[in-house]
Amino acid sequence: MENPDAFYPVTAGPIVFAAIMQRHNDEIGRDARPEWLDKLFGSTALRDAIAAKNISSLFQSWIDGQDAYLPGKIDLYHR
Repeated sequence: MENPDAFYPVTAGPIVFAAIMQRHNDEIGRDARPEWLDKLFGSTALRDAIAAKNISSLFQSWIDGQDAYLPGKIDLYHR
């Protein structure tokens, strides 16, 4: 990797998961247990963002939460 600072593992997981869901939703949907993903993630936010095809809004909510919680401190999402 040329720029290791360009990789954000926290966002990589949801992006990969969203891509898999978009590509294989029918196969996954047959045996899916939405509550499993909600429990894993801690809320319905990831599933809702994937359904709305707007995962960037989820990431923006994380940035907004960080800004509210850490004003003037380190920026975890923008290095």
